[in-house]
Amino acid sequence: MLQLVPSGSDVAGAMNKAFLKETERIKYRPKTIVDQMVAEGFVKFNMHKHTLLWRAKDAKNAKHQYGTDVEGQWYWYESWLSQVRRHCKESEPVYKPALADHDVLQLAASELG
Repeated sequence: MLQLVPSGSDVAGAMNKAFLKETERIKYRPKTIVDQMVAEGFVKFNMHKHTLLWRAKDAKNAKHQYGTDVEGQWYWYESWLSQVRRHCKESEPVYKPALADHDVLQLAASELG
């Protein structure tokens, strides 16, 4: 069944609130992006590496919609955090510390029993 609702009516207003609710996108400061990657184990990812990455990807270009400028301060969206995470995973040897020799031996011993 299809029911037409007159625009401007109370029912139309309620439906707009239910279906067209505008939401503010979560925003991250650059330091928060770096801190998140470090927390995920990419301990060699730092602010300098982040800056090189966003410049290389032209990530502040509005066409990508990775972030926004708010009164002169740049904030990144979740979509950029996902891009950074993907980059870190693809470059894992660069950003994660290599296992020390004793760690490799300890890991092998624990797998043997």
